[in-house]
Amino acid sequence: MTVEHRTTAYLRNHHEHRNAEAAGSRADKFIRRAYKREVSLMDRFHTDWRDWTDARMQNLAGTCPVGADAQVGWHGSAFVGMAGRISPATYNRFMCGRYQRRSDKQRIAEAFAIGNLDGLVLELTPDHNVAPQTIQPVIVWDERFGTRTLHMMFWRFLPRYVTDPKQFKLSTINAKSETLLSNKMWQESFLKRRCLVPVDTFLEWRKEGKRRLPYVFAMKDDQPFALGGVWRHWRSPDRKNDMDTFAIITVEPNELVAETTGHDRMPLIVARKDWQRWLELGNPERPPVDLLRPFDADQMKAWRVGERINNVKNNDPALSEPVRDEEDGQLGMFGD
Repeated sequence: MTVEHRTTAYLRNHHEHRNAEAAGSRADKFIRRAYKREVSLMDRFHTDWRDWTDARMQNLAGTCPVGADAQVGWHGSAFVGMAGRISPATYNRFMCGRYQRRSDKQRIAEAFAIGNLDGLVLELTPDHNVAPQTIQPVIVWDERFGTRTLHMMFWRFLPRYVTDPKQFKLSTINAKSETLLSNKMWQESFLKRRCLVPVDTFLEWRKEGKRRLPYVFAMKDDQPFALGGVWRHWRSPDRKNDMDTFAIITVEPNELVAETTGHDRMPLIVARKDWQRWLELGNPERPPVDLLRPFDADQMKAWRVGERINNVKNNDPALSEPVRDEEDGQLGMFGD
């Protein structure tokens, strides 16, 4: 087995640890030993792949549910590890904290006209419960080669001034569109480093008493679509750790999201015809602020799914199946 195959198999195996019950001391020791071994292997590959492995390995220790956090619909498991523990209640204030990516690497490449996948050795398996503070595929524009490329990034934007992610308390999984130019934390990235996040659906919740009822939003044609985001590269002061990080932009909700959930925000969806304009640097004096608007509700559909999706330990295709409304017994479908 080649070094590349060994490393890919190793990382795929550890991806399954997100469903484990606990991250005990033995697992921590194993991860540290494996990290040293795999980084030495990655020295034979190019820098981008080694940097991605470095970020992924540091995140592995935080991919196991911990106590009651595992029952909250925000992947409590993802809040532990490199970036430290952040209360899931903090993320409940944000509108885009979960999405689903059923597409594998090849389907993403075809749907988004990705020009270069050579640097992405890892085979992307579908993820039916994508949560913050995990490593996810993100599309950026490669100015040097003039093509779209797929990079693995950490879903929590880390500004340059952050010295220790564990001590960084701001919630930066989302960036409000209204502050992209006025807030210095976002300004440079919005002007120079915009990205697309490939998804098949995103989730929102409607609160009914103490219950949070999950709803899935997708395109009527069931095709993958793109959420708009911003990204930046983060490096620790000692220069031992570095990784690309991103945030998903939010805008005012369209009619479907507002009427279904009552939320006042939704993720920015970039229309296919605007993908290239969004990704390319263009004129910094004229950023694409006109694209910061709610997506056409007539092109979308939504349906309620079971509350199994609220549990971080669940990650399977059945999470997307619609459930019947408790009052009238009809499937909770909207927008058809």
